[in-house]
Amino acid sequence: ISELTNGFKDLTPINLKTNKISIDVNFVDYKKFSGDETMIESANFIAFVYQNDKKIADLPIKGCNLEQPFTFAGYAIPGFNKKMILLLSTKGDCWEGGYINETLNIVANLDSLNRVGYYNSYKGTSALALNEGTVTVIESDKVDIKNDTNDTVITDDIPNTPISKSPQNNFSILTIIIAVIMALVVGIFFGNYSSKK
Repeated sequence: ISELTNGFKDLTPINLKTNKISIDVNFVDYKKFSGDETMIESANFIAFVYQNDKKIADLPIKGCNLEQPFTFAGYAIPGFNKKMILLLSTKGDCWEGGYINETLNIVANLDSLNRVGYYNSYKGTSALALNEGTVTVIESDKVDIKNDTNDTVITDDIPNTPISKSPQNNFSILTIIIAVIMALVVGIFFGNYSSKK
């Protein structure tokens, strides 16, 4: 690999915020195991990438749950002024509590790109480290887009078809625990009452 890439130019890490890149991650659905419908294998999301309030890409991504962070880094491609590479680092393998997966996407249709890089961080084989040029997003975060009036986003590939958020489960863990305790108390009471008769 070193011999093949010997003459290649390096990618320049760019500051996503300086380039007015914002990202909105939206939950799509869960993928469940075919043998056990109660176990979740992964969660499917879609990341809408904006520059200057204009959507430039929508990228399907995989994760594990709605609370996990998604960290993005941008890289300028030598010789291309309207394209960049977007690196996503997030928990994508959900086994044993989850493992970090990293994926690369080419994003086109950029208006302009501030190619001034920052060189105080080097991306190696380990997971992406947060720095001043990265953007971290959680599914519940909303992007402030001037022409976006609600939580529904129109996709490019299916015109006028909204992707709506799936309804969230409104039961908290505390509510479930209280309900279980109350059910146990009522069960014990009726059990004692019926055994006395």
